[in-house]
Amino acid sequence: MATQTARQVLTRAMRRIRQIAGEEPMSAAELADGLVTMNGAMHGFGPKGIHYSHVDLAANDTVNMPDEQIDNLIWMIAQALAPEYGYVFATADEKAALLGALQELQAAYHITPPAPSPRGLLRNRLGLFSMQRGE
Repeated sequence: MATQTARQVLTRAMRRIRQIAGEEPMSAAELADGLVTMNGAMHGFGPKGIHYSHVDLAANDTVNMPDEQIDNLIWMIAQALAPEYGYVFATADEKAALLGALQELQAAYHITPPAPSPRGLLRNRLGLFSMQRGE
C-alpha cells in the first residue's frame, strides 16, 4: 500500500520543477512551505473530481495513497508548487503528464452517485408502493 512519506513526495516534486538537484535535500523553509502547499493541494482535490479524503501530513507521515498513484500525486504537487518557484510546464510531454496524472487520480478516486429510484418503487403517502406506471 502506501510507503512514501510526505517528505519523499515533496522532494521528488521539487526535483520535477528543478528547484533542487540530484540528491540535494530541501531546506527547512522549502519543506515547511512545501507541506503547506501539498496539504492545500490535496484538500482541494474534490473540486477536481478526485474524491480523496485528506488529513494534513507532517514531513515524516506516510501518504495514504497506493504506491501506483504516487507518481500522479507528485505531478499534481509539482503543479501546485510551480508558481511559487517560477517554473512553467512548457513542453508537450510535461503538459501530457500533468493531464494524465489528473485523469488517473480522478479514475482511481471516482465515486459514482446512486441512481434515482423509479417513482413506482418509492413509498406513497400511505406508506404503500405504487407499481402503476406514471404514479
